[in-house]
Amino acid sequence: MKPFELRLAQEHLKASRHLKNLESFIGDSSRFDRIPVMQRTLMLRQKDMLRQYVDILEKRLENLGIPI
Repeated sequence: MKPFELRLAQEHLKASRHLKNLESFIGDSSRFDRIPVMQRTLMLRQKDMLRQYVDILEKRLENLGIPI
């Protein structure tokens, strides 16, 4: 694997883990509902943007023939 491909795969792994953790936190209403509304709103937007980013990384990996 070329250095840039390795960095891409590592970035995908890191972003995917972050997304999974964020989705888990948001899904735990006993914790999520205790934070201020503005923070919840921003976290939901963050999750959506992170999902888009992970999707882009996956498409790039797929295009390079690198398994996810």
